[in-house]
Amino acid sequence: MKKTFLALSMLAVLSGCRTAAVEDENSIAFGSSVTIEVKQSAVFEDGLVLTLVSIDDSRCAEGVQCIWEGDLSTVFEVSGTLNSQELRMGTSRTSTGSIENYRFSLDDADETSATVIVNKAE
Repeated sequence: MKKTFLALSMLAVLSGCRTAAVEDENSIAFGSSVTIEVKQSAVFEDGLVLTLVSIDDSRCAEGVQCIWEGDLSTVFEVSGTLNSQELRMGTSRTSTGSIENYRFSLDDADETSATVIVNKAE
């Protein structure tokens, strides 16, 4: 009887030690560099979801003389903690963007993926 009471008491104490909100171990910390492939998403520590919708490659083809070097233009969908919004950034122009209190920087891109850094203003 004493053992049962002791076991139940310990269980009650230990169950009260859980944290109310556990961070998702797969979420990404703000300020970290993350590479996302087309049609894939990254989830950040506050629930922000960044999905790479598409990449448009308008760069000058190898062996061709061009007036302008071209650009890899990315289209992201930003959702999760706010209403879904579109964000466009490119490798040559407009490599940063802001939506509400989030700041996005396109660090690198190729035909199939983009590397971004997301920061959140406190």
